[in-house]
Amino acid sequence: WMYRFVLESLLGLQVEAGQLRFAPCVPPDWQSFKVNFRHRQTRYDVTVTRSDEAGATRLRVDGVEQPGQ
Repeated sequence: WMYRFVLESLLGLQVEAGQLRFAPCVPPDWQSFKVNFRHRQTRYDVTVTRSDEAGATRLRVDGVEQPGQ
């Protein structure tokens, strides 16, 4: 239960309709964080890095920028 709470509320990681969604809400002094997450048979190594641009959110998968969250 606590693991899921941290993933969903702090790290903003949720699984909805079979898709992973990210909406991180991390303390302002964190510049980045990493999480290893397994969903079904797939392992995800996620790195979130704070941008210098205010309010900017970007998602890259295997180096390719993705639309949305």
